[in-house]
Amino acid sequence: MKLVAAALLAVASHALALAQDLPVRVVTLRSPALGEERTVYILTPPGYERGERRYPVVYFTDGERTLPLLATTARFLASAGRMPEVLLVGLAHPDRVRDLTPTHGKLEQGGGEEVSYETSGGGERFLAFLAQDLVPWVDQSYRTEPLRILAGHSFGGLFALHAMAARPGVFQAAIAASPTLGWDRDLAAREVRDALGRKDGLSGTIVLTVGDEGRLAAARFQELKGLLARGGAVHLRALHLAGEDHVTTPFASYYAGLEEVFDGWSMPVSPEATGPRGGAAAVEAHYRALSQRLGFAVPPPERALALSGLQLLSEGDRDGAVRTLRRTVELYPSSPRARHALGLALERSGELEGARDAYRRAWEAAKAASARDAPAYEASYHRASGATGTGRRSPASAGDADVQTESRDRYGGYDRESRFDGGG
Repeated sequence: MKLVAAALLAVASHALALAQDLPVRVVTLRSPALGEERTVYILTPPGYERGERRYPVVYFTDGERTLPLLATTARFLASAGRMPEVLLVGLAHPDRVRDLTPTHGKLEQGGGEEVSYETSGGGERFLAFLAQDLVPWVDQSYRTEPLRILAGHSFGGLFALHAMAARPGVFQAAIAASPTLGWDRDLAAREVRDALGRKDGLSGTIVLTVGDEGRLAAARFQELKGLLARGGAVHLRALHLAGEDHVTTPFASYYAGLEEVFDGWSMPVSPEATGPRGGAAAVEAHYRALSQRLGFAVPPPERALALSGLQLLSEGDRDGAVRTLRRTVELYPSSPRARHALGLALERSGELEGARDAYRRAWEAAKAASARDAPAYEASYHRASGATGTGRRSPASAGDADVQTESRDRYGGYDRESRFDGGG
């Protein structure tokens, strides 16, 4: 690949204007596919420089304008446990019409009038830039997972649909917010129909939206929705965003789109439950299936495993709780919270020696990290150490419920008010 990074600029003032103090990198690349330099805006996830994790990538059109919206949306959903942190790559357009229209055509307006766009028709070359130049460069320059999402609005939504139909496999998901379906005599519908008839076909997740944009737009939306729904390898979510117009659909579209792509990132839990039911076996099965669907390994989160163990404890299945929480500690050995939860399950089961050891390890790890919960872990250790017996006893009821509640609350629970605890 002969892609040359002509300049890598971290311009503080420009980044401030772009995205409210977000540390945006403005990168200028020389593209052989386009025969010109192009600018992209790159925002890495929080803590990227200090870690080794890999991240899915969201590419999006109208980069400078859309970056603040997508950054806010993606980080909100990640903080709520609904999706992972992602790498954001915004695309700049010296000529937006040229970049985002796949053909040199006209746009049909209401009443049958057609409007010409002189510079239209560069979409396939722009897609070649993404597929041949930009995506390989991003994958070489950053720690990425093999999940790429393309998001765009209006002409950008048209381009996202074109990319999925014309070059299967470059992107695994598309979010097409109010795509311009009237372009070149319903080009998007024709391309989708052709792609569905090919052997390599059309696959992946497609999120398609429309606002209150008139009867013609609604009819085209329904036609495309019907075509995509018949595509067996396509996972479709089609949304009519009532009350929104063509200009205001992106926020709701990108929010719903990211939720759909990462559906299942947080296990479903009934409102009255502490955590997922079924213990470690159910949690690990869920994340194996999610990994297979997304195309990269998603380890079962500490929070889901630990709360599943505490759920079993609340149901009276002490042996199942111990097994699940031992598995949590096995996968997250440095977590004081996980060790404390295991200590609770062991204490409830009357295994005082194991409980004392788990509480002690939780206390030591919390002290080493100057964690605020260290005194509570110390108190649990001393309570278990003050019990009499040779290593097993009937579980006492005094204080048990409070300790279990505290242990659950350290993970934030699954209720709406405490999703922002983070925790695995």
